[in-house]
Amino acid sequence: MMKRFFVLICLCLIVLQNSYADSGLTISYIKEISEAVKNADQDTLVVFDVDNVISAPSDLIGRPKARPVRRAVFKEYEQKYGKERAVHIHSLYYLRASEEFVEKEIKEIILGLYARKIPSIALTAMGTGKFGNIDDPMHLRVFRLKEKGILFGFENLNKRILWDDEAGYESGVIFSGKQSKGEALQYFLENIAHWKPKHIIFVDDNLEYLNSMSSMCNRLKIKFTGFHYKAAVFDQDEELSSEIARLQLKTLDEKEIWIPDSEAKEIIEEGKK
Repeated sequence: MMKRFFVLICLCLIVLQNSYADSGLTISYIKEISEAVKNADQDTLVVFDVDNVISAPSDLIGRPKARPVRRAVFKEYEQKYGKERAVHIHSLYYLRASEEFVEKEIKEIILGLYARKIPSIALTAMGTGKFGNIDDPMHLRVFRLKEKGILFGFENLNKRILWDDEAGYESGVIFSGKQSKGEALQYFLENIAHWKPKHIIFVDDNLEYLNSMSSMCNRLKIKFTGFHYKAAVFDQDEELSSEIARLQLKTLDEKEIWIPDSEAKEIIEEGKK
């Protein structure tokens, strides 16, 4: 009898724990979050990753499918010229290369939340410290989101706040830096917003970040709905030519000019004639 009672208690605890977390839903299109967002109320916080969720580089080198080629080319530069120069080139890339919405519908979803006064925020893994030629990563990220017309529900909390491990907040954007995203959001809620939502909806392309958020919500007994966003648009990308990538980085290094894919391809084809 006692054994059955013990098993029953364990099962209840498991159900109770899992009632706060739903982080296993993988989606290919941002419209798949529409139902969850539609049901969000003022006790819900909707959180969006930035890279590969809201926006992504226009050229192939910065997109998910090109990750192996990108890493190899940057590694070549680091081995040839040293880490400092590789960071210099990497930062120039962030400054010079163009970016676009992953899916245009994301803007409508975020602005819809803003219009309904549903709390929303961006949460990026970017740190707050100087990176190569980027003196102020926070300003750059916030500026580019505003440039796209993106507004979040915590926009009125527009002061800049920094905390441990290169984490910080400014104008609707949390920078997790060296913290996990779950830790960074918890700090923000407890020490800056002074608010505990009943429900957190989180959209990210990285399963590790979703898991850290799920763990935080379990600890604080907050209902959690996670969307692992693997955008179908990235599957349509061409394979990145290492020849094009090397030309782009070489030109960026020598002239501080970014050459788009189409222009780099033309230069290479012209050189082969």
